[in-house]
Order: sequence, then structure tokens, then C-alpha cells
Amino acid sequence: MKNNLRFLLLTTIVAVIGLAVISSTSIQVNDDIAALTQHVSHKGAVAGVEARGQAELIIDYGEESRQYQFEVAQGVTTLELLNRASLKDNILLVTEDFGDSGIIVDGIGQFQNGDDDKYWIFYVNDQMASTAVDKTFVSPDDVIKFKWEVSPF
Repeated sequence: MKNNLRFLLLTTIVAVIGLAVISSTSIQVNDDIAALTQHVSHKGAVAGVEARGQAELIIDYGEESRQYQFEVAQGVTTLELLNRASLKDNILLVTEDFGDSGIIVDGIGQFQNGDDDKYWIFYVNDQMASTAVDKTFVSPDDVIKFKWEVSPF
């Protein structure tokens, strides 16, 4: 009986901690989206920066994909394009900040890293990116693709 009570208590504590972590991540995502909204003009270009050209963003969920065209200017990152798409179509975006190493995408919509052994991997012009989403800059005519797939690693 004591072991069952200990197990129940431990399970409850773990669940509460898990909910606290999820809540803080959601708050961070919402804060990031709100901050981005203040920096994006109605035309989809960064406020105060002259647009230089178009870039394409593709979110590939496996069974379906969504495509977006955005004006880009110098200094625009793949994270910013993904945030724009998230705002446009009300898509939940979950990220994790690893400090100097950068930000990774943990989830887009209902698909979270690790589910079904799949992860969000992104490509720039069909080449797997080697830097984090906040450290990968977009140029005009780039095609950025976030793909939900089994990791090659």
C-alpha cells in the first residue's frame, strides 16, 4: 500500500512539473509571436527595412504541405519566415532556445519532435541547414523547407 501511495505521489509531482514546463513554453511562444507582430508590416516585409526580393517557405507535414511567398530583406532569418506563416494561418509554433547555439523548432501545428520518431528538419535550397533557425539568413529566391521526417542521424 505504501509503494502504491509513493508511486501515485511521484506520478502527480511529475505531471505537475510537466504541465508547468508546457505552460512556460506556450507563454514563450506567444510572447515571441507578439514581439514579431510588432516588427512585421502589413506587406510581410520587416518594418524599417527595404524589401529586396521574394523567398518561398514550405511546411511539409508529410501528407500535405503549405507554401508561402514572402518579401525578404537583409537580415531576415528562417525563424522569422516561419513566424510569419504561423501568424498568417494561426499555426502553433513551438521553439526551444539553446542560447549561443540558437533556436530549434520543436513543433509546428500538431506535430512535435520525437512523435513517431520524426523531427522538424529544415532545408535551404534543398540542402539541410547546418545552423539554427534564428541563425540561418534568407536571401531572395531562397526556398526554405521545413519537413516532418525521420532524422537521418
